[in-house]
Amino acid sequence: MMNAYGSHRRWSDIYRHILAAIDGSETSARAFDAALQLARESGAELQPLYVVDVPTMVDDAPGYGPSIVRDAFLEEGKHVADTRLHG
Repeated sequence: MMNAYGSHRRWSDIYRHILAAIDGSETSARAFDAALQLARESGAELQPLYVVDVPTMVDDAPGYGPSIVRDAFLEEGKHVADTRLHG
């Protein structure tokens, strides 16, 4: 790959760490797949970041427990990342 200065560099020289935001959507899944492929080719460390948009909830709402919601999001994030990593 030629950089802006006209010299050739290998992928491994360019990418050492890749951050890939995922949210469970098909678009983010495709972006994660591309980041995973690039990490494999370059030997870079891939760090998936599961992103959620949580509406503000009232703590005293019936059935609402912050730890329950947090745990559910953590499990979903692990599932999304594992599905993309292991097919």
